Amino acid sequence: MYAAKLVINLTTYYSLARATLRSQLGYYISKFDIKYLFIFDCWTAINQQAFLGIIIHWIDKDWSMESKLLDMINLEEKHSGYYLFQCLWHSLEDFGIEEYIFG
Repeated sequence: MYAAKLVINLTTYYSLARATLRSQLGYYISKFDIKYLFIFDCWTAINQQAFLGIIIHWIDKDWSMESKLLDMINLEEKHSGYYLFQCLWHSLEDFGIEEYIFG
């Protein structure tokens, strides 16, 4: 029972945090000529579950660097460059920022 409630709470928190970040990124796109930078890393946990983590960076209106976890993707296929690109691109499209990539 406790585990099920924890999953529901974590899922709710994740959905709220994701919607907040999507809104924040959309605000900067609508108000400023902005580009985003990304760092991503893949790893396999001790239980053999593989992940791709994507961190987004940008300069805000006060010239401070912002960094946020954009996405954490459970990798279910072989980690080819094409598959990792597809995962990254899907995440960028999901946030509506695929046209605002720097470099």
